[in-house]
Amino acid sequence: MTQEELNERLDYWQGVLRLRDWDIVARLVSAHEMEAGDEGQVDPRPELKEANIKILNWEGYGGTVFRPLDSEQILLHEMLHLFFIVFETEADTPQRLAEEQAVHLIAQALVALDRRTKEPDAPSDPLL
Repeated sequence: MTQEELNERLDYWQGVLRLRDWDIVARLVSAHEMEAGDEGQVDPRPELKEANIKILNWEGYGGTVFRPLDSEQILLHEMLHLFFIVFETEADTPQRLAEEQAVHLIAQALVALDRRTKEPDAPSDPLL
C-alpha cells in the first residue's frame, strides 16, 4: 500500500465510521519508528478530536511476521480504538486483551465485507 492509497482508505473509513469530525493523520513508517512487535499505533488526543496513526510499511520490512500484513485492516483497527478511549483500559489487563480482540475482529469483518461488496466474485472469507 502506498501513502496515497492509505490516505484514500483513511478518508473512506472516516466516513463509514462517522469520524469526519476528527482530524486524523495516518502515515506509513519504518519498523524503527514503531514499538517492537507493533504493526500499527494510534496516538489519540480526544479532547481535540485529533489522532496520529502509524502503520508499519511492510515493504522493505526485514522482520518476521506471522501472517501477511494488511495495511487497511491495521488502519481500521487503529481507528476503531478511538471509540474505546473513554474506557481507559490499562495495558496488560484482561480488559485490554478483550478490547484488542474485539477491535481486531471488527476491523477484520468490516474490511472483508467492504472487499466482498467491491469484488462480488472474490472467494468468500470463511470468517463471515
